[in-house]
Amino acid sequence: MSLMAVVHIALEIWGIVFCILCASCVYMGRMVNYRTNIRLLKMLLLNALLLCMDVMAWAFRGDEGTLGYIMVRLSNGMVFASCNLLLLAFFHYVVGLIDEKRGVGRIWYILVYGLGGAGIFGCLLNQFFPIFYDFDVRNFYYRKDWFFVLQAMGLLGMLVCGVMIIYYRKRISRNRIVALLSYIFLPAAAVSIQLFYYGIALLNLAITISVLWIFMNAQVEYMRELVKRTNELVEQEKKTGEMQMRLVLSQIQPHFLYNVLNTIYYLCGTSPGKAQKAVSHFSDYLRVNLDSVKSNVPVPIAKELEHVANYLVLEKMRFEEELNIQYDLQADGFMLPALSVQLLVENAVKHGLSKKNGGGTITITTREEENSFEVCIVDDGIGFEVGNVPDDGRSHTGIENVRTRVRIMCNGTLEIVSKPGSGTTACIHLPKQ
Repeated sequence: MSLMAVVHIALEIWGIVFCILCASCVYMGRMVNYRTNIRLLKMLLLNALLLCMDVMAWAFRGDEGTLGYIMVRLSNGMVFASCNLLLLAFFHYVVGLIDEKRGVGRIWYILVYGLGGAGIFGCLLNQFFPIFYDFDVRNFYYRKDWFFVLQAMGLLGMLVCGVMIIYYRKRISRNRIVALLSYIFLPAAAVSIQLFYYGIALLNLAITISVLWIFMNAQVEYMRELVKRTNELVEQEKKTGEMQMRLVLSQIQPHFLYNVLNTIYYLCGTSPGKAQKAVSHFSDYLRVNLDSVKSNVPVPIAKELEHVANYLVLEKMRFEEELNIQYDLQADGFMLPALSVQLLVENAVKHGLSKKNGGGTITITTREEENSFEVCIVDDGIGFEVGNVPDDGRSHTGIENVRTRVRIMCNGTLEIVSKPGSGTTACIHLPKQ
């Protein structure tokens, strides 16, 4: 085996190792931008196959035995076929980067698939009718007059991809464009040299360098996106924490503390037993409110309803027969942001029932739908115009905080329906996923 062959095989083996290592990295990160990563994985594996077949072609060239006869023809055919398969994989990867949803025009598919398919057909045809390349009696590969046609189909396919990248350049980052275009210019330069000189297969090495460049660029872009998402999550977490603090502080309002303490003071003289229970419920109420400052994770619905019950017991002592409470709990076992139901219940009592002559009823329901859980707080109080919420400061801010926290922490929604004189319904919808 000549020194050139040894050098060539060594370079390609290193290329195979790098492609497999890079493919492993892509596979381990497959949950991030799944479809695009799968296409990059295919490119790396096809390039490894291309290099492997070329190694086999060089290793068995000149072997006049039966095995050498078969392997040289099979491996050379696979080299040319792999180049065209790699072109199709590259095209799909670029389409994914441009826009997976909107895609690209059908003409690009027709051109690339036509040229790639013609190249693969040419490789198969040459196995039976050697018109592009052949082998001499010593089992050495050599080109024939029509060889440039086989090369031209691959080059034209790369050129079409290059034009498509430039045409859709506004949808691709500048750094990616440079890496992608290297897949066109480096192989084109290699083929131009090889048309006049045949030694080391520069085309395969050029393709390998380009594919590895695309991989490295993809990792850099991924790290930038990861840093961006991490910063967004930090800001989101900070915002959630600030909203949590504002919500807790808005819940412990002076008028509520005054009313509860005044009720307890009155009960101490008339019913010490009730006063003792009121202190216990009040203590639990304050503890849960203050504990929620330390945690930004959802809580079980059972824990939230227990907190709501402590609040309603205190309000029941104050309003007595004017406040009726009903529960219709058909679902449990799900999570939601702390104090979310509590604030909606407090708004129903404070702004709906307490302002209605004779009071009214508040109903708390939980239901399980096919794809979600639902918590509703319904009151038959005075109601209000949803599109014309009064600027009452804390109550309006509290509802917006609940809405935002439900969206951020649970990907849920808060829906409020109300009509003057007909009461209010506030529903939290929480997707099961």
